Amino acid sequence: MSRGPISTILLLLWLAVAAAAHAQSVFRLLDGEAGTQDTGSSPGLFVPLANQVTLFAAKTEANGVELWKTDGTTAGTEMVRDIVPGWNDGFGGSMVVASGVAYFVGLEGSPHLWRTDGTTDGTRKVCDSCSDFTTEIQTVGSTIFYNGRASSYELWSTDGSDAGSALLKDDFDSAPSSMTAAGGRLFFLATDFRGTSHLWTSDGTPSGTVQVALPATNPQWLAGYDGALYFTASNSYGTELWRTDGTDAGTSMVRDFAPGSFGSFPSSFTEAGGSLYFIADTEEAGPEIWKTDGTIVFADRRALRAALDGGTIAGTLGAALSTVLADLQSQLSVSRAAS
Repeated sequence: MSRGPISTILLLLWLAVAAAAHAQSVFRLLDGEAGTQDTGSSPGLFVPLANQVTLFAAKTEANGVELWKTDGTTAGTEMVRDIVPGWNDGFGGSMVVASGVAYFVGLEGSPHLWRTDGTTDGTRKVCDSCSDFTTEIQTVGSTIFYNGRASSYELWSTDGSDAGSALLKDDFDSAPSSMTAAGGRLFFLATDFRGTSHLWTSDGTPSGTVQVALPATNPQWLAGYDGALYFTASNSYGTELWRTDGTDAGTSMVRDFAPGSFGSFPSSFTEAGGSLYFIADTEEAGPEIWKTDGTIVFADRRALRAALDGGTIAGTLGAALSTVLADLQSQLSVSRAAS
């Protein structure tokens, strides 16, 4: 049955109202360049704070890049504080949250660690007497770690107060970087005077800030998973997947994915669904997505051969059993994600 003119008009009106209502569910919160050539406010680095408030960085022509907040409405979107008045940038990035307070790099004078509770009055520099030139921040529990530079590059910790800020170590030849929380500790990278990168760990005290002794070089791609740090490093087996809890005994290669001296170059670690996903490049499959539950499945075949050549029954049986177990675990615990 055909619709009459009135029915058609009513249908079109209903569709128009529905479309308008739907369009209102997506709207612009911040017009960063109002009244000028519209190049946008370039919002980014969104970090949830508390009470349904999200912090983010945004740029306006009048204020430069500063810290903003929003509750998801236009009326509830506003600048937290104009840290550097005028068009110069006041927000320097690297924002984290601990105990309901956000910590970030503020650019008043030079890059320093700042804190905010989302209010103008509650946004301030953490420590006037502490090191400046901060570029990276990480939290481990309620402790905030950050880097800085005075006469040399430094690592600091703080509880968010001036009195609770402490220098942990001050003789790095590069700024501590790739700060990663794992197993209740901080792990990071820093280079020596030769430019060689080393893995370090800290429990938040000067005496507990130490270099991790690795039987490998060039650590990179740090990721925390299941109470340990996972990363890539290189030795005679090539560049492969490693894990550590910060101790010598707790440091080991996870698996030799590409037998030989070249390696599989694992990278891009992401935890999801109780597993650690990453990309590894093998001769058999090429670059593919892999996953692991963290089980160590690496067996040093040269050490096993040495045990076999030792000629003892116990050594021979033990080495053979270790080889079988390693191969079995390799099949069960680490697999290509696609399988």
